[in-house]
Amino acid sequence: MDIQDLLTPLAVYLALFLGPFVQEDAAVVGAAAAAVSGQVDPTLAMVVTWVGLIVSDGWKYWAGRLAHRSRRASRWIADARVQSARERVLRRLGMTLLVARFVPGTRIPLYVACGVFKAPFPRFIAYVSLSGALYLALMYGVVRALGAVMGDQLRHYAPFVVVGFVVTILVAQWLRMRARHRARGLETSNP
Repeated sequence: MDIQDLLTPLAVYLALFLGPFVQEDAAVVGAAAAAVSGQVDPTLAMVVTWVGLIVSDGWKYWAGRLAHRSRRASRWIADARVQSARERVLRRLGMTLLVARFVPGTRIPLYVACGVFKAPFPRFIAYVSLSGALYLALMYGVVRALGAVMGDQLRHYAPFVVVGFVVTILVAQWLRMRARHRARGLETSNP
């Protein structure tokens, strides 16, 4: 075994771990496609991606907790509307985090908000761990079912599908951000 035979799988697993920090949905679909296509060990790929999800989600939570160090953020957090949202989120934390896992565009703001709201970290991490495992299992099942239907064609087309999926998500996020920016511009220009 030469060094190249060792480095390639390590690079793949490192990418699977770091993928959720960049784009979670694409990382999960990519991990499932790599596992089903036989490019990596399926169990190890799912575990590495799952750990990446948990660490990435935990980082977002702690970013929200750090907001309390800012006087400006502390004043915003003390606002009655923010406190009302806090109560609603904390009352149904498990269901809120489960829904956020499956609704693109809600995870990052909600995970940061959980930190801002000082949701109990052990409960937060337990819920995101469980919802992450469920999401991974579901996507793995979907990709596996597609592989059963498509057969060997999946091995050939999976990388293109994953790249297309990632590009589609990134373009959709860019368009959504641009639309919000334009909407804010219209709000400020109207008296």
